[in-house]
Amino acid sequence: MGLSNALVNSLSGLSAASRRADVTSNNIANATTEGYARRTVDLSSISLNGTGAGVRIDGVTVAQVENLTNDRRRAEAALANQSQLTDIYAEVERLTGGPDDPSALFARYDRLESSFRRLSDEPESTSAQYDVVARAKDLALGLNQAQDGLTELRQNLDREIARLVDEANTALVELDELNAAVQRDLAGNRDASESINARQLVADRLAEIVPIKTKIDPNAVMRVFTVGGAALVDLSAAEFEFTQAPLITEDADYRNGVGILSGLTLNGVDVTPGTTVFGGMEGGELAALFEGRDGIAVEYQTQIDALANDLIDRFDDPAVEPGLAAGAPGLFTDDGAAASGLPGAAGRLAVNTAVDPDAGGDLFRIRDGISAVVQGDVGDNTHAIALLDAFTAANPVPAGVGLAGNRGATSLLADFTSLISTKTQSSETAQAMRAARFDSLSKAEAVAIGVDLDVELQDLTLIEKTYAANAQVMNVIDELFDLLLQRL
Repeated sequence: MGLSNALVNSLSGLSAASRRADVTSNNIANATTEGYARRTVDLSSISLNGTGAGVRIDGVTVAQVENLTNDRRRAEAALANQSQLTDIYAEVERLTGGPDDPSALFARYDRLESSFRRLSDEPESTSAQYDVVARAKDLALGLNQAQDGLTELRQNLDREIARLVDEANTALVELDELNAAVQRDLAGNRDASESINARQLVADRLAEIVPIKTKIDPNAVMRVFTVGGAALVDLSAAEFEFTQAPLITEDADYRNGVGILSGLTLNGVDVTPGTTVFGGMEGGELAALFEGRDGIAVEYQTQIDALANDLIDRFDDPAVEPGLAAGAPGLFTDDGAAASGLPGAAGRLAVNTAVDPDAGGDLFRIRDGISAVVQGDVGDNTHAIALLDAFTAANPVPAGVGLAGNRGATSLLADFTSLISTKTQSSETAQAMRAARFDSLSKAEAVAIGVDLDVELQDLTLIEKTYAANAQVMNVIDELFDLLLQRL
């Protein structure tokens, strides 16, 4: 009975050493695999009636540091949020254009101002008159294109929200299924480490979309919540709901209840970022997309509309166009009329057809006035100077632009361009700070749960010795059985 016990002990030792070698070699192979967590084999001694009966493999444990992982995931959500915001600000800046971009709004304003100056010096020049009309049309086109780009940006953001909501819902279902897989593996005494690792990776991706915190309960089930406490995966997977808009109009403003834009609900409860604090939905890619669609884009719409209305108002003043009928537009129009104050003015901005030969107008009205019936003195630059003065006058900055004080049109646009650029740079700085924090926490987590090759190689040496020792015991037992049989 003693030799039999010794044989069983050695066999269990060989089995344990073999399993440890398998796990350790897998750790070494995945030492540089992103998201891989170190595995260890859990062993316990077996005792029968007070007598040692070998070693038992209780399972494989995946290294976890829950608090540190939650901190890292929150940092990951903050980075994903700021990165998305930076992209949105960069796109808005692209729509406005930089100071050195010939197609930028600033360049178009500057060229129009130069054409006014030329006309005031050469009122008799047909070329100078045509240049004013061409530059004015070019400026209107620039604001029209900014409006078109903004509408496209909002449509893209809305579409991306829908895509991320689907991805988040898929992740929640996967987490619920992986919880079930982990429990099945543990109940069947099977290795659950692969299911646990897969669950961690899915949670990591979900954390980029929506900030989360997780809690592993005593049954190895991962419960997932928003940082504000709303359950995402508890007894079952929750579900986000969002409806993509077929068309986003210029006046669409979800936060003020205008238009058909959809909010975000979680199991029927409104959790739209930017409008509610329920469940702590702020942060992550999803919140940044809502901020872009309902915050940044709406603000930019207001700003470029204010710029368009400023252009219209500068030239329908009686001091510029003394013969103009009350309520009639001057050089610039809101779709042929005076400024309406309605959203989307930047997209409707146009040059008055009365001065546009391509639209049936008369070019001489640039020199003589919108209301002129016949040509006046070709050398009279009175109206040309009035146009230049109107464009360069330091008028109060219109509400909504985000600036204060008094500025001429070109100066206003220059400062507005600088304002947009500053916001982009500030977002880039914040992104760099969040990236540094995420990197720091990622490294700390990697140290805590990652693979240390030196340690694994040391373990491998110990496993080799353990395996060899158990094998030697079996050899000795085999020899003892041979001697015993020879004597029988």
